[in-house]
Amino acid sequence: MASLLVIFRLALATLWENKLRSTLTLVGMVFGNAAVIATLSSNDGAKLYIAKQLASLGNKLMTVELGQVSLTESDLSVIRRQADELELAAQEKVVGSGVARFEDKTVDVRLLSADESYYRVLNLDLEQGRMATTSESETSAPVVILGQRIRNALFEDRPFMNHNISIMLGDNSLVLRVIGSFREKGGAAGTELDGSIYISPSLGAKISSSKGGKLILLLKDDNRSTIAKYQVKSLLAPKFGEQIQIADAREAIEKTKAIWSKQNLVGICLAGISLLTGGVGIMNIMLLSIHQRQKEIGLRKAVGAQNSEIAVQFLMETVIICILGGVIGVIVGWMFGKQVASMLGDWEASMSLVSVAVALGFSVLTGVVFGATPAMRAARIDPYDALRTG
Repeated sequence: MASLLVIFRLALATLWENKLRSTLTLVGMVFGNAAVIATLSSNDGAKLYIAKQLASLGNKLMTVELGQVSLTESDLSVIRRQADELELAAQEKVVGSGVARFEDKTVDVRLLSADESYYRVLNLDLEQGRMATTSESETSAPVVILGQRIRNALFEDRPFMNHNISIMLGDNSLVLRVIGSFREKGGAAGTELDGSIYISPSLGAKISSSKGGKLILLLKDDNRSTIAKYQVKSLLAPKFGEQIQIADAREAIEKTKAIWSKQNLVGICLAGISLLTGGVGIMNIMLLSIHQRQKEIGLRKAVGAQNSEIAVQFLMETVIICILGGVIGVIVGWMFGKQVASMLGDWEASMSLVSVAVALGFSVLTGVVFGATPAMRAARIDPYDALRTG
């Protein structure tokens, strides 16, 4: 039997001599593999982006929706003191939504009342200015800290410290003095934070008597979130009863990853249909090739070629086409995946070695599975009949 290297060279020479047929056979595999890579890379990129944005607020965060009940400073003090799994606890209260104005600039805003514990929990850092003093907080001084998006919308690159802005909250008009701005939080998770302005809890209570809000908790160790939840529920039960829903940032991240993993599986199955279609096309073209190359097969058998050599050559031709189609498909799919990611979101496509290995592995498998039947049929051709009819 001829060596595999000789058969490989013969397979390459045959494919090169029939460029049009080889190219048409190649196209199906290129599109099939491109679909697999585009699906995997865009989905992986989206999964990483969302997990990153959730994690930007911290894996150690837990939140409790307070409904129509507000916590007092005394309630917060008890939670901070007795829930020893917590590093920090803060209350967020939405005073209202309205329109902020400075000179001819306007922007929609969300007005939040919060204290320094809240800023520490959410890792909000001052870019310029200062926090409200104890005196300003206690006397409900009309001072405000701006989220980055609000500062950019109202002041752009101009100085803003100690300027007054007016805010329309329904029928109420407020005039607040700007004492600082926070750094941009960015991403999906920080959109609301960057689009908010912040006042002291005392000023918030003076402006609005609405109840409710959100309790935001920072854990010492995210691996002990179950214990932390039990402690918080026990402390809140007297006011809220037993039906307390606590959202865990780490759980949200894990659920998001699980959803995108399922999405990947669905995408791979759909892309696999493209590979299946390409494989069927390859088998059809190879069967047609056998009919056209009967004289060649007959001559090779007449000079001593064995059935196994004929089968290996045809199978190798199919596998070569599939591997080449896989490589080109990976490149095309990666470029297409990047384009899809840029059109549908702010994330970037992500392609791992596993994704490439999966795509190329499917290519080889497709070549073997769909090339086996034509290869066996070519090997069984009778040389006399092949020469007579070829």
